[in-house]
Order: sequence, then C-alpha cells, then structure tokens
Amino acid sequence: MPLKVTDQAAAALQELLEDQDPNPAQVLRLVSNTEGNFLLALDTKKDGDQVVKHKGRMVMVIEPSVSEDLSGHTLDWKQTRTGRSFTFG
Repeated sequence: MPLKVTDQAAAALQELLEDQDPNPAQVLRLVSNTEGNFLLALDTKKDGDQVVKHKGRMVMVIEPSVSEDLSGHTLDWKQTRTGRSFTFG
C-alpha cells in the first residue's frame, strides 16, 4: 500500500514546488537520510517512483524503498504548536 497524501498536503507540495522555480521536468522528491529523517529535494521522476499529483500536475515522487517504509501512513498538512507543517499519521 503506497503512502497516502491528503488534498491539503498535495496543495502545499504544489505551492512549495512552485516556490522553488524548478525546470519543467523537476518535481519534489521525498527522501530519507541516514538518520531516518524525511526530506524534500528537487529531482526528476524515475522508473518505479510513486507519483503524487495535485490538480493533474505531478508535484512529488517517492522512490519505492521510501514508499514501502511509509506504507499505510498518510502525509498531511496540519496546524501544529509550531505552525503549519507536514505530518505523518
């Protein structure tokens, strides 16, 4: 089961992507670092990636190993004590 992404999170991803002023082939990529933290970076789609779209536009890709690690979870955009941020539930 792939990572689920709420509409609010997809809209926030699209806004974040647009703020990066990427070239047309670039999207955000959800990656995991050696400490197990998840980060977003500009990249291009690769074979096997999970694709997240918002209003028909690809906004984020997730490599299969990261998608498997997050299987059954949901990425959301919520108000937290420190402001609005992405959360995994």
